[in-house]
Amino acid sequence: MDLVVDPDLSTFTWKDEDEYAHVRRLGIVTDTERRAVEAARAQALSMIGERSGPFADAST
Repeated sequence: MDLVVDPDLSTFTWKDEDEYAHVRRLGIVTDTERRAVEAARAQALSMIGERSGPFADAST
């Protein structure tokens, strides 16, 4: 899934959540893969909050 973040980091949206849910229902994405995706999502949101990683130079 793609994460779209406003330049000032004030808001974000996840793209393709409906497609991801569909492949989960079909069993294409395993529980192990789902946990990895959730961990990556949490890490991305943490970096936004901390303004670290690719978000370190974001304007305020």
